[in-house]
Amino acid sequence: MKVPTVKRSIKALITHSAAGQKKAAQPKITMQYFTKKKQFKVFVEFMDPKSASRFFEKTFVMKNLAILDESFSELFEREMRVYLVKSEVEFNSLAMLKYREEIKLAN
Repeated sequence: MKVPTVKRSIKALITHSAAGQKKAAQPKITMQYFTKKKQFKVFVEFMDPKSASRFFEKTFVMKNLAILDESFSELFEREMRVYLVKSEVEFNSLAMLKYREEIKLAN
């Protein structure tokens, strides 16, 4: 799985969550891939708190993210978690706590 494919899927999700809303500034998307865990970290930074809340409400209940190809056809789904945070530092802290929790459960 490649970064552009995941980024395309995130952009489609953002567009879908904003459907019917007035045009707002596009959020900044930062991505990082962890080879060892075969996981992506995607941080979506909204300038407008209402857009962030709306995006969170729609994505929090989702367990999977549809990964899309160039024609926006679904290739497969990937498990995901969504956090509503104020900063990337807070996001990293929550993600690390969840990762440690999963390791304890696996042992």
